[in-house]
Amino acid sequence: MFLIGLYGAWWYYTNHRYDGFAKCLASKQNQDVRLYWCPHCQEQKEMFGERFSTCLMWECAIKGSRDLAPACTAAKLKLFPSWQFGENPPKEGVFPMQELSDKTGCPLP
Repeated sequence: MFLIGLYGAWWYYTNHRYDGFAKCLASKQNQDVRLYWCPHCQEQKEMFGERFSTCLMWECAIKGSRDLAPACTAAKLKLFPSWQFGENPPKEGVFPMQELSDKTGCPLP
């Protein structure tokens, strides 16, 4: 019974430890932080676990088209994922959690 409880606690922690961090980033949406997204950007998503909030993302793919969504075209994006912090130009690539924390002021668990 103890092992089941221990497994449950480990599972919950693993799948929820970035909940607060993701909510903090989401609260900065449309202000300071934007993640331009494509369907092939799973690596960044996997860092957050199950609770990666879709409100963090701006979807760049248009279903059934090779064109980018207007917001992504306007940002002159070429590679994904791309993050934009404040008024700075978007930066391409997967960012480590610590770097996202440093750039946004959102504390890590």
